[in-house]
Amino acid sequence: MKKTYLLPLLSLLLGACGSQPEETHAPDASTDTAEARVDEQLRTAREHGLLDTSGTPPLGTREEGTFTEEFPEADLKRASGAAAPDFSLATLAGDPFRLSEKRGQVVVVNFWATWCPPCLKEIPDLVAMQKELGGQGVQIVGVSEDEEGFAAVRPFATRMNMNYPVVIDEAGKVAASFGDFEVLPTTYVVDRQGRLRYFGHGMITREKLRPILLGLLE
Repeated sequence: MKKTYLLPLLSLLLGACGSQPEETHAPDASTDTAEARVDEQLRTAREHGLLDTSGTPPLGTREEGTFTEEFPEADLKRASGAAAPDFSLATLAGDPFRLSEKRGQVVVVNFWATWCPPCLKEIPDLVAMQKELGGQGVQIVGVSEDEEGFAAVRPFATRMNMNYPVVIDEAGKVAASFGDFEVLPTTYVVDRQGRLRYFGHGMITREKLRPILLGLLE
């Protein structure tokens, strides 16, 4: 199922039409082509005020009309408490990531894509959370819904300094196991016992995620 991101009018402004562009690239697209696409995505984001001049989404920017009105912050809601669907995928580094092996940690499963502006906007907060709370037992994993796979995601993750594992959800099988949602980004929080505790459809922020993670770490 095609994924979309919130606020179709803004997506039209950014040229994405509220969903992943129909143009596709061969799975073996060159690194140069992928990097050029990242440059174009970041350039477009800067033009529309989503990024500062260094190419990094500005942390702490919450001015009316430039952040919350464009990308409403998702409210993390309580989940069912059922066991989280297990999955095992290779990371960008080539290492296996299996959710069930993270028992004892609080895991943030963040579904995203490189063509999704709100996903781009929330990445710095996720990076900050991993840096601050990783040593206390928090593990964030980015599950990419990019159909082009590593060729599209690898240069993007490098440019965005993503400090947590990133995996590719080929054919959307992992997303389907979590409920086959239609909105990106979508985030699930899994507790130390492997249970689904919170979820949110839309952009999450450090201010809303941090208290939840601290509570689950206690």
